[in-house]
Amino acid sequence: MANKPIKIKRDKTGRVIFTKQMKKEYTLLFPMMAPIHFAMLGKVFNHYGYHAELLTTTSPEIAQTGLKYIQNDMCYPAILSCGQLIHAVLSGNYDVHKVALLISQTGGGCRASNYIKLLRKGLDRAGLGFIPTVSINVSGLEPNPGMKITLPLIRRALAAVIYGDMLMCVKNQVEPYEVHKGEAEALVKKWQDELCEQMLHANGYHSYHDIRFRHIIRMHDAGDFALSPACSGFTERTKKEPLLSTQGL
Repeated sequence: MANKPIKIKRDKTGRVIFTKQMKKEYTLLFPMMAPIHFAMLGKVFNHYGYHAELLTTTSPEIAQTGLKYIQNDMCYPAILSCGQLIHAVLSGNYDVHKVALLISQTGGGCRASNYIKLLRKGLDRAGLGFIPTVSINVSGLEPNPGMKITLPLIRRALAAVIYGDMLMCVKNQVEPYEVHKGEAEALVKKWQDELCEQMLHANGYHSYHDIRFRHIIRMHDAGDFALSPACSGFTERTKKEPLLSTQGL
């Protein structure tokens, strides 16, 4: 027999509350904002009993969905991140009665604090206003019984962000000089798995991980990235080839 739909509870403002039962049964979708970092953050949330799933869709329909359901005079990051979430629940790939949407909320003056409000309005326009939208913040905004931001979770999340930064830096250093396309990405995946395994069996970032941190810094000179056939001759090639940068307006 199929599981019965979970009864929807709302607070006094009408917001759908993410309950403890939802934590057990719902899939938490969150948008792609930083591939390396967010993949590691997803594993942190899964470690604490959530069923988090990072969206990796890149269809042009995402922008069109955002423009349709989010105010089209909003900034493009808002259109893309909210559009990706709404596009996912409209895709038919998920049970809309067993899914919740996860998005950060800064709690300050940044307009990113309002993404979650725009997302809810977009869901209402799409006839999906019953889907819970969960705010990730450390300011105590919009509490949910099924989402507890604990100190151990914060420690591991910060470690994931720090390691994500380091992996992103070394990847950006070597990827333009790949001999075999995709090998730098494969090394990033290897280190993501290894660091997550270590991080999730400790408390997050501490003295041991500081050693790993310094090791990652050296990786593009003497570690896996430099020793990879994809990146062989990295140092010599960077001395000979010009470096260019582009900037959008």
